[in-house]
Amino acid sequence: MKFLLLIFILFGCASQPEPSGLMVDLDIEEVKPDKMTALTKQNLIHLAQVYHLEPFLYTKKIKIQSKARNQFYPVIVLNTLHAEQPHKLLGHWLHEEFHWWILKNDKNFLKAMVQLKRNLPGKQKKDYIELAVCYLEFQSLIHFLEQKEARSIIRNSIQKERTHPWAYKKALAQSKIVKKILLRHKLIPEILI
Repeated sequence: MKFLLLIFILFGCASQPEPSGLMVDLDIEEVKPDKMTALTKQNLIHLAQVYHLEPFLYTKKIKIQSKARNQFYPVIVLNTLHAEQPHKLLGHWLHEEFHWWILKNDKNFLKAMVQLKRNLPGKQKKDYIELAVCYLEFQSLIHFLEQKEARSIIRNSIQKERTHPWAYKKALAQSKIVKKILLRHKLIPEILI
C-alpha cells in the first residue's frame, strides 16, 4: 500500500512538460460567433501553444467565420470546416500565412516565377503563387507533423476539398524542382531549410 502511495505521489507531483510552442499574441475575432467559430478559435490558440509557430506567422490578426472562404488579404479569414481536425486547420492557417510570406517577398517571387514557368509551363501567375504557397505549407506540415500525416493532409486537399489541385499535385510530385527554385530566390523560410 505504501508503495502505491509513493508512486501516486511521485507521478502526481511530477511537473507537466512545457508546451513546445510559444504563446503567440494572436488577435482572433469570431465573425457571427457560434459553437464552431469558438471551437476553431480554441484550436488555433492550442496549436500556437503546442507548436513553435512564431517563425511562420507574418500577421497575427485572424477572423474566423463559418462558411466563409479562406483568404489571406486584407486579413486572414479561416472558415470552420476543420474546427474538429486541428492538423488540417493548422495546414489551412499556414497556407494563408505563406501567402503573406510571398507578398512580403514579391520581388524575389517574380524572379522565381520565371523559372517555375520554364520548368512547369502552362499556368497563370496565380497558379505559381499557389504552387509556392502549397509547397511551403507541405514543408511546414512535415516540420510539425510526420511526413505521412503531412501527405495525408495535402492529399485530402486535392481529393476531397479540391482546392488548388494543380498546385498541390506539383508541390508533391515536383518538390525537388520547386525547392531548388524557391531556395535560389530565398523564398523558403530559414527554419524549413
